[in-house]
Amino acid sequence: AGFWTISWLWGFVTMLPHALGAASRSAPTLRGVGAAVAGAAYGLGLVVEVAADVAKYQFKADPANRGKFCDAGLWKVSQHPNYFGNLCLWSGVWLLNAPALASQPVALAASTLSPLFLTALFVGQSTGAVTNAVELADAKYGSDPSYQAYKRDTPLIVPRPLELVQALGSMLLPRRGSSTP
Repeated sequence: AGFWTISWLWGFVTMLPHALGAASRSAPTLRGVGAAVAGAAYGLGLVVEVAADVAKYQFKADPANRGKFCDAGLWKVSQHPNYFGNLCLWSGVWLLNAPALASQPVALAASTLSPLFLTALFVGQSTGAVTNAVELADAKYGSDPSYQAYKRDTPLIVPRPLELVQALGSMLLPRRGSSTP
């Protein structure tokens, strides 16, 4: 029962910006630069999250990678690019709904719980404060010097912007002379 309760709570807190914004009586919409920033955050988050999942799936599907840690695709530029994508996506949802909640301080504050909760959860998971995933990864790959260098040199969640653009470009744009789509 604990797992389902936590899962429900996670989903509930995460969807607060959209649910409260959609239920708001005052419905001013975000326009102009604000809408572009919110849409860009959402779109970037979606692309990053999907690209990270695809890269990890492809990495794990290759028998040559059995027993290795994933540092392919976006995993080269962030130890947890999927978390970064999720944070961008839900922050974009929050930004899109904030104007409708601006006249309702309690609802606006409640909606802010979503990006704050996700940030705390993902930082906790990626540092080992919430789960034992870091301990398990260290036990599995800790003797590999390249893993130690990866942990030391690769940002935990938020990639360096230029490296993110380069990694996305190499994943999404076909290389010249390549027969792969």
